[in-house]
Amino acid sequence: MIENDSTEKPVPRNEAKGIRIKLEKLETAFMVIFWNVILERLNKVSIQIQSSSVDVLTVSDLYGSLVEFIIAERENFDYFEEKAMEMSTLKEYQDKIKRQPKRKKMADETTNEEPEIPTNSRDYFRVNTFLVILDSLRAEIQKRHNAYLNFKDKFSFLTKMTELSTETVTEKAQSLVKYYTNDLEDDLIQECVHFQSHISSYKTAECALKPESNSLLSLSTFLRNQSLSNVYPNLDIALRIALSTPATNCSGERSFSCLKRVKNYQRSSLSQEKMNSLALLYIEAEIMNTINYDDIINDFAIKKARKKCIS
Repeated sequence: MIENDSTEKPVPRNEAKGIRIKLEKLETAFMVIFWNVILERLNKVSIQIQSSSVDVLTVSDLYGSLVEFIIAERENFDYFEEKAMEMSTLKEYQDKIKRQPKRKKMADETTNEEPEIPTNSRDYFRVNTFLVILDSLRAEIQKRHNAYLNFKDKFSFLTKMTELSTETVTEKAQSLVKYYTNDLEDDLIQECVHFQSHISSYKTAECALKPESNSLLSLSTFLRNQSLSNVYPNLDIALRIALSTPATNCSGERSFSCLKRVKNYQRSSLSQEKMNSLALLYIEAEIMNTINYDDIINDFAIKKARKKCIS
């Protein structure tokens, strides 16, 4: 070990000793166990969110489950502490309790609720570290969940039309038309009522043509497989809007990673529109490799040809 190596200088030996002391602390072992559980759940959800088959409604449910999971973990301090004691050589918390300032109450205050005041090192670590991390994480995930809930409220009725009344379907369809005025027509209302009856007829009889499930993807696939897009054109557009809405910001993250390859010194003067197009081509390289663009190149060469016939 560097700490006990007499050939090393005092500075690195002292640094090694400091690192060892921190690693042996019960707090360090606790955070290792705690973050391993939290990050594992976040990673599993992140992988599912980034899959190509996921829709925004499912993403909303996944974020909601994360919020409930974090709330439940507030009561699992004893579990993490037990696991940390099995890992750490120290069995006591090292952080000292700091003096808590007391706020002077105003004369018109009537509340009797008092904040939890730590009485020992264990309580201090639980209140000022463990709970603070969970509350901050919950607040950030809740922000994302609220954004997806707003979207889910607009489209979730499409997956529950057999369970809703005709009045509710009509009201939800009207709200959707008002929100997407440039994409949907008022005919969507009658199409949804018609499609509700269409799907309900399959419920009373065993039919091989009915959708496999009530997900947005299965409903859209059902319309395409049965050639019903012309019967329910606005409903088909609404389903495509819901399915094509990105569930994550992965494309933006990939844009940053590919920017250093696309924007080099030879392309420093490209316009923003052309730069965006090049970035999109780079991101969707798998699709581009399957396209035969010889005809496009020939058409471009003919239009840009500078040769002129000399009579």
